[in-house]
Amino acid sequence: AWRALLAAKVSAAAERVLARQTALAGNEAQAFTDNQVELFHCAKTHVYYNVAARFMEAVVEAEATHPALAPLLARLSHLFSLSNLLEESSGLLESGFAMPGQLQLAREAVSSLLLALRPDAVPLVDAFNYSDAVLGSYLGTASGDIYTGYLHQVQRLVPENKVSVAPYILTQVKPLMQGADLISTDEDEE
Repeated sequence: AWRALLAAKVSAAAERVLARQTALAGNEAQAFTDNQVELFHCAKTHVYYNVAARFMEAVVEAEATHPALAPLLARLSHLFSLSNLLEESSGLLESGFAMPGQLQLAREAVSSLLLALRPDAVPLVDAFNYSDAVLGSYLGTASGDIYTGYLHQVQRLVPENKVSVAPYILTQVKPLMQGADLISTDEDEE
């Protein structure tokens, strides 16, 4: 699918840039400048295609060298490819390579892959040995206490969040949470 999308995008962009736009702009350099967005999408598709192709090659190699990891790597490879194809779905539709129903099937496959990969998500991230600071996340910390970490992060990043509890919380909300009556009686007011 990537190869077909890449071919469709590159040929369409090349045709537009080198033919129609060169004639309109008067020179090839101006034509490239006028079509930078399309050329960027071509380059992005080219990179995704090559990464997906190398990923799939690595899965095939893993089947021989690390057979226990191969199914997991295959699911990751499929997730990477399908997720990025869906991100570029407009190109698939424009080129006639895919129909809307096929994209829906791809979305359903992504959902299934995410469910299948969920039990392995934390170990997969941990395998790269990135610190929580690099990931910008307190999920999966060794202590398991994500809330304290997030609270400190929010207080550090937004000084206004360092303000202590609003006065009305202590006088009005806390008593209600501790079982105080919601309806006052005439006796309470006297």
